[in-house]
Amino acid sequence: MSAWFDEKYKVLIIEGEHDEALLKQAFELIHAEYTDLAELFLSAEFEKMTYIYYLNNRISTIKYTIGLQKDFIRDFGLPYIPALPFFKKFGHSIYWDTTTSNVPAFLKILDQIEVKEKKYEAQLKAKEKELGDLQARKTSKEFTPLQTRHAFIKTLNGLQKAGYRIDKESTTVEEFGLMIKEQKKENERIAAEAKNRK
Repeated sequence: MSAWFDEKYKVLIIEGEHDEALLKQAFELIHAEYTDLAELFLSAEFEKMTYIYYLNNRISTIKYTIGLQKDFIRDFGLPYIPALPFFKKFGHSIYWDTTTSNVPAFLKILDQIEVKEKKYEAQLKAKEKELGDLQARKTSKEFTPLQTRHAFIKTLNGLQKAGYRIDKESTTVEEFGLMIKEQKKENERIAAEAKNRK
């Protein structure tokens, strides 16, 4: 941990004397192995993929629902009223005024919802680009020190919240990697149980 946080590479020496450049190179190798063992960037990739799935689902659902409403209006002259509360799930309040039965005004509201939803299409493109960049960096192992440090600290905090005791001076990289693997297995078990309950 001292090598990581304080750049004190001399803690890597078991015996003998070595120059700083060699120690730094050894630490970079250890760090790369640790990142592979811990699958450190898997959670960031998963978060981005989950959000992309959510955005895809939102965009297609809204488009499909608006299309169905317009088809229903074309066929029957009024909207399918039981489906209107569905729009609230996506933050849109839409009502049919039975006193005026103004179809053009209702169609205009549907068009306004479509325009408002365009921002999610832009977010989707941005998130897909972020995911592509992350996957490209992951395969080429190009992460800035700030990104690796941020992910490391996030992992460290998560493990401590889960009850693992991590001492800055005595916890080894191997122990830390095993803690991460155990916590990952536990998270997968909890997710599987939650999925089975549904």
